Amino acid sequence: MSTSDDQRLQTAWADFCERLREAGDRLVFRETAPDTAQDRAAGYQYVARYITKAMQQNWEFADPMFPQLWHLQTPIHKSFGDNPDCNYLTAAIDGAQTYRVVGNRGTVKWVSFAAASESAIGSAINGDDLQVEWDGGVEVWFSPEQHTGNWIKTIPGPQTVVIRQFFGQWDTEEPMRLRIERVGPLAAPPPPSPDNVIQGLRTSMDWLIEDSTRWADWIDFYRDRPNQFVTGMPGWTDGGENSLGRLLHFCYFHIAPD
Repeated sequence: MSTSDDQRLQTAWADFCERLREAGDRLVFRETAPDTAQDRAAGYQYVARYITKAMQQNWEFADPMFPQLWHLQTPIHKSFGDNPDCNYLTAAIDGAQTYRVVGNRGTVKWVSFAAASESAIGSAINGDDLQVEWDGGVEVWFSPEQHTGNWIKTIPGPQTVVIRQFFGQWDTEEPMRLRIERVGPLAAPPPPSPDNVIQGLRTSMDWLIEDSTRWADWIDFYRDRPNQFVTGMPGWTDGGENSLGRLLHFCYFHIAPD
């Protein structure tokens, strides 16, 4: 490895760490943030957990030529408010390519398959509209050209597969077992390189800062209406959170001491 590559990698890593420090301080100590010791500690834990999600979404699983389904929200890495009865899977795709999701439907109460762009949710197959084989087998196509069976239309450019599973009885219902593949010539993913790592560190931190700030601003939007559920979202949002057949309500809780 050249001295130049060493210097570039060291600079990228130092920049990543410094921007993370600034992001944590800015979020945890923002003017509207609670200021108890427990809240401060939970805030830094929240930011630290953001690192994993930022890297998975913008680096580890971001190549649409080699798509992988991964869990968008988990108890130890999440952003904003996921539904506690939902299991979220996602994968990065190129809307100009053809992809196939295949597996078993399981017995989970309600499921949804959709394609999303940066600004909105596009085509979707929800609930009983999903065609399932007698043995639970399921196949869903994501492509710009029409396919028979379960087909979700995509448009050229970066898109995301969004798969949701809503459980009624977690202890008895079987989750879906799925995998995704791109249809076309096969090749091995490229090995890590200085350029790849530098870009991954930069884009991951760009997203972490933007996303964590977005949701903190979102919460503050409801701050002047404490302890009441409000229907609707901030006017500066793209409205995508109201798609997928949902009606969303938000509440900013102000809880008095015990």
